[in-house]
Amino acid sequence: MKEKKRVQALTRISLSGATKEDPKLVELKERLQKAVLPISSNPMISILLILLHWGEWDYVKDLLSPLSWEHLCNLLPERIGFAFCDMAQCLLKPAIQAKVGSPGLSQPWQANGETTMPKDPGIDDILDLVSEPLFFVLNAGCMAARPVLYCQLCRVLRSILEKEEAEQTLSDKAYDFFKRFLVPTISLFPSNPAISTELWAVLKHLPYALRYRLYEDWKGIGLEREGLGVSASSGKPLPIVESEINAGKAARYALKRLSKDNIRDMSRQLAKVTHCCPLVVYGTILNQIESYDNMVEVMVEAQRFSNPLGLDVLGFCIFSRLSGTSGGVNRSRLKGMKNKNLGREAELLSY
Repeated sequence: MKEKKRVQALTRISLSGATKEDPKLVELKERLQKAVLPISSNPMISILLILLHWGEWDYVKDLLSPLSWEHLCNLLPERIGFAFCDMAQCLLKPAIQAKVGSPGLSQPWQANGETTMPKDPGIDDILDLVSEPLFFVLNAGCMAARPVLYCQLCRVLRSILEKEEAEQTLSDKAYDFFKRFLVPTISLFPSNPAISTELWAVLKHLPYALRYRLYEDWKGIGLEREGLGVSASSGKPLPIVESEINAGKAARYALKRLSKDNIRDMSRQLAKVTHCCPLVVYGTILNQIESYDNMVEVMVEAQRFSNPLGLDVLGFCIFSRLSGTSGGVNRSRLKGMKNKNLGREAELLSY
């Protein structure tokens, strides 16, 4: 509740320009710290961490339910959450050596015994090893501090997909992992073109229809504040919503100052935001194009600095707007303006 209120406060606009934090949020934060303190100093938590670092996960996981493990990661992300990230990286190491040929980075978490890995592992074999700990840290946002683990996972998946000559399809397990973890997690990282390039190296081997389904699931119930949902169970993970809100602010800030004189500098700022949250940025850009006639050429020039993943998401956003299936515009009420707006979006797509 405290985190949700804090994220909601990020969307408020202060007319006075004051940046002072809400006293109620400060009080909630202090109460949360007092509540978490006895949990973090509990001897049982220390014992669980020691067993996790020793690689005794098979013996420890039955002590708590999966939901309880997830809650512990949310309350203690720097201790329990990072321990699961280290576990996933150690479990992924044999696959990295088999598929990528890199020894990887040594982590404090060490597996107890040898990990059973098929001679020629597939995507489902890899996900059987790492999906459980990675799903635990999904809502905690711990992956923001583990870019190396994310890149290693993308390289392993890419090496498997590259061997497929025909268009690759995903099993239900693999699609669920891509939908829930691999694609949305890119929003947690700061604007980093290298990480988005690693994700695109995986997604480019999938047919466009499957990629667009993943983008639609990435959008979910909505972007920015709409992603909070009515209840905690219906909304997106709070770290992802917070990243989308910050990306929307940065995109609108750059668009307000974009002109033909400073297009190069502002375009680079827009491109930085598209590396992590392209759906938010391009949704805002399309809203601007539908409102102003002279924005198409400026926006086309602004995409010179975008990466391939951002351009692919841009195509998805344009097709969604043209079909009327998504976006913040109710086309049934546009009447005479409908064809004009569609023409602007089609002109942008032709570029």
